[in-house]
Amino acid sequence: MALEMLMNIQFKTKEQNIVKLHLGMSHRISAVLIISGRWSNKPKFHMLLHLPPSIRISKFGPASLLATEKFESYCIILHTASIHSISNQIFPNHDSEKSFSE
Repeated sequence: MALEMLMNIQFKTKEQNIVKLHLGMSHRISAVLIISGRWSNKPKFHMLLHLPPSIRISKFGPASLLATEKFESYCIILHTASIHSISNQIFPNHDSEKSFSE
């Protein structure tokens, strides 16, 4: 019973801590982006933006983000395949299909 009560206390998330986390991450991301804007495309930086809402939703923290990070990395591939194609305006999936099949 005592261990169960201790675990409940450990996993309770306080809103003020999430706000502090969000502010700290915002300052850190801003500082890094001033140095180099190339970091904004990195999946880890994108994941940091979703960290506070994920902690609010999840009972045990942001572990669910780890499963989606792999799939989000394909967005840049799809974006690159579609944006650098003239024929994609007429046939949107044609060049994307070619680039994924190679």
